[in-house]
Amino acid sequence: MGLFCEGDKPDEFVIEPRVASINALDPNRAELAFLRRIPLQYRHSARKYFYRFYYGYENIADPYKILWIDPKKIEYVTSADSKVDTTMGSDISDSITYDMDRGRFSKVRIGSIKHGDWDKEMIRFDDLYLPQAVEEHYQNGVPWEETEFFQRYKRYLEFGNKAYGVNNYQEFVNFFPEYIHNIYENMLYEGYNTNKLSPDVSLEKKGAKEYEGSGQESDKIFQHIAINIGRNGKFLFNNSEGHHRLSIARILDIDVVPVSVIVRHHEWQKTRDQYAHSNRDHHASTHEDLVSEE
Repeated sequence: MGLFCEGDKPDEFVIEPRVASINALDPNRAELAFLRRIPLQYRHSARKYFYRFYYGYENIADPYKILWIDPKKIEYVTSADSKVDTTMGSDISDSITYDMDRGRFSKVRIGSIKHGDWDKEMIRFDDLYLPQAVEEHYQNGVPWEETEFFQRYKRYLEFGNKAYGVNNYQEFVNFFPEYIHNIYENMLYEGYNTNKLSPDVSLEKKGAKEYEGSGQESDKIFQHIAINIGRNGKFLFNNSEGHHRLSIARILDIDVVPVSVIVRHHEWQKTRDQYAHSNRDHHASTHEDLVSEE
């Protein structure tokens, strides 16, 4: 085995010389080859060793570090690209946003650093059908069933798909308005309450325990809006956790929301390293991903 854990401590790893052979692989294959040697419960901790060993990066973020950012700064979504785990919107029978190709990284990649063009800004978050419907309903009084979001879900369910735990459009009509209004009222009267799991998170928690040895850290992934950071430091919605909360936070003008960073672009990681080596007294930054390291 090329890499093993000493004393059952995830922060202590020994890399045998033959692991250097992974340098012959392209970056994504090299990372997979490296992590395949690691027990699942240690993979998040092991990633930082890979990035130091393979790329020489130093200022690698804690994957569970929560950033507090203005929701209005999440202007764009992650784009479809060969490096993402899931491409969304390519098939009319398989997506309500079949005319909006988007990308999503798996939750288990939290803390990853990746190349690719997934950060090219093509689709605005506000152009997605859910935030449009939230704005139309709560700010303009448009009935839910008259929104494009509902009409798309009607077609989606008619293709035999399931959504929100329902099997047909009438069940969706009965379920969704109350579901999202609970989120809206909680955020309206309590702000972004991190002590409560929002309804759109609770459905997702099941998968966490299958990946992490300890549910404590993995719970943090599911409590917050999932984003990625592009090469220039732009915050990009990951098209996964937090879709409803982000939509509502933006129309309620909530000042800041907590986010979990799933993936950072390699070029942005270089900026993080440069910032770590700079004289911070003379190179002050207001970027949340840099300020959080001070």
